[in-house]
Amino acid sequence: MCIRDSTHPGFGIFLSGMDLFIHQNFFTQIWHVAYVLDPRARTSGFFSWNRQRTKVNRYDFMWPEWAADSW
Repeated sequence: MCIRDSTHPGFGIFLSGMDLFIHQNFFTQIWHVAYVLDPRARTSGFFSWNRQRTKVNRYDFMWPEWAADSW
């Protein structure tokens, strides 16, 4: 699993073009996920492959308690 804080805080969570390149070329297994947090918006989510490994999908996740005082 790759964990990233947002390099664009306040704009929500998404994978940038470079993030997608890294995920598509180095995290190629169906069970590989990326977890992204946006500390300003206090949103987080996972990004993972679909079953055919043709698209990386986003799954929103609640803001974790352990991150409350981190930023």
